[in-house]
Amino acid sequence: MQFSQLSQILAKIEKINSRLQITQLLSQLWGQLDEREAWQTANLIQGQLRPPYDQLVFNLSEKLIARGLAQLALSEGGLEGGVSVDLFGQADEESLLEQVKKIHRQYGDWGETAADIHRQLFGKVTSHLTINDVYQKLVMIAQLSGDGSQQAKIAELIALLRVVDAESTKIIVRMVISKLRLGFATMTILDSLSWAVCGDKSESKFLESIWQKKADVGLLAKSYLPLKNLTSTERRQQLNNDYHAQIGIPIVPALCQRLNSSTDIIEKMNTVIAEPKYDGLRIQIHIHRIDHESVRVMDFTRSLENVSAMFPELWQFARSVKIKEAIFDSEAVGFNAQTGKMLPFQETMSRRRIHNIESASQEIIMKFFIFDILLLDGQELLTTPLAERKKLLRQTLTTAQQAQMTTFITTDNPDTLHAYHQSQLQAGLEGMVAKGETTYYQSGRKGWNWVKIKEPEGSRGKLNDTLDLLVMGYYYGQGRRHEMGIGAILTGLRDGRGHFVTISKIGTGFTDDNLRELKEMASDWRSDAQPEVYQVENGLTPDVWLIPHLVAEIAADEITRSSLHTSGFGLRFPRILHWRPDKTPDQVTNLDELAQISIDTGD
Repeated sequence: MQFSQLSQILAKIEKINSRLQITQLLSQLWGQLDEREAWQTANLIQGQLRPPYDQLVFNLSEKLIARGLAQLALSEGGLEGGVSVDLFGQADEESLLEQVKKIHRQYGDWGETAADIHRQLFGKVTSHLTINDVYQKLVMIAQLSGDGSQQAKIAELIALLRVVDAESTKIIVRMVISKLRLGFATMTILDSLSWAVCGDKSESKFLESIWQKKADVGLLAKSYLPLKNLTSTERRQQLNNDYHAQIGIPIVPALCQRLNSSTDIIEKMNTVIAEPKYDGLRIQIHIHRIDHESVRVMDFTRSLENVSAMFPELWQFARSVKIKEAIFDSEAVGFNAQTGKMLPFQETMSRRRIHNIESASQEIIMKFFIFDILLLDGQELLTTPLAERKKLLRQTLTTAQQAQMTTFITTDNPDTLHAYHQSQLQAGLEGMVAKGETTYYQSGRKGWNWVKIKEPEGSRGKLNDTLDLLVMGYYYGQGRRHEMGIGAILTGLRDGRGHFVTISKIGTGFTDDNLRELKEMASDWRSDAQPEVYQVENGLTPDVWLIPHLVAEIAADEITRSSLHTSGFGLRFPRILHWRPDKTPDQVTNLDELAQISIDTGD
């Protein structure tokens, strides 16, 4: 398939609000692709070259893109409207750069800016480059490294833009700066795959369960689309036989539901295994032993990002475990190297860095509390009951300092469970997590396999849990905050239909450091128009829109009914506890979960 055809389809999707229409357009797209193009396209439409677990990024700033567009215009003799020229009548690059910036101010979007410049320079052109042609070129650009690599990347990007059409230019430039902005999530892609094969979304839930074992939509598309001519039963059987958990590709992590008391938990789940609720970073550990001396270890966050380089402690642990391969689920918690005390979440998160890992590991000691085993020596354990997985985990783990098995109790007594929860709070933890003794490992927040009770009051407010909310935009504020450029934020949650709806405008509880950090983070995610997936009343329009990316953990005293917010709810005394770079917009609180968060009942 030609890349220009893909660009035209994405241009149509960009203008559509209806999730059903987007799904149908994508389903038609799948029918035009071969297996290689299916994997490449599944990544491209998500604005990436590879999945998060194997991330490949361009590392090109918007300033460099502007400079590159000016250089492209310079090589073609300038832009419409005239520019300053030197003594030899040649266009001046700095003057062209100012023109490029002026065009960008008009559009507020580098993709549209690049497309406009392309039309000025080349008019209406036809490109015959295939998806594979463009994909391989983009991979080559992203992989350039070493001295002078940024200039080399810009030169190669300019060469690519010369041989594509304007619409493709827009898509390519947005991809390079990680702002493709199509506004649909993984579930929409899975729905579209089902539509492409079945003519409806009857196999969407099945595809979701398969994808959760090995979180690579492109691999799933490659495996699923060729099965179109089989019956539904045959398709399901073949995928179940062929698509298994794999070392190096993360399993979508299981998440907790919420209940308000130990009595509710036992009534709902009968016998449970209860564990401490640590305030740490969720890490999935993959280990593959190559030979007696060599071992490969990979670590993934709950958002499926590969963070292997950030935790050198796990190499020693991996060498000590006497297995061929395994996948462990764990919570990583930071400890102060001087005092030995457990650190709060934000300090633990400071270990998620790229530079100076060794010095950081000396300041913040990481311990990994391992609570589950999902694969062992080639055997997938996702459908093995939890009690059996715990036995395997105990047999597998060593007494390595870096990682240890999480302590737990097994009980069907609500009083015992209540006392255990209280003991975890008194120990300075967040409470406890209860898991059904006979349950399978269920990815996502579905069913009642895992349930949590967190600290109900104190610094976390009077609700029985915190909320993970999307930062949809911000307001300039007044006085000193206006001078800082940010005074309040607009937050929202998911509505179950692919949209984000508002629940709170938060302007209190910020420190200056909070605001500076937010301003810096938000600079990469500004949008000059309201994203189509946002539903916001006119009276709440922020001064600056942000595309879906930033997630914050919010505490509040109470959830109230509100006609001001599109969710129908508001928050009393909301305040930010943490930024959550480990969570994606798909993982923020939704309206169904909101109903489970209420005033604590005493547990």
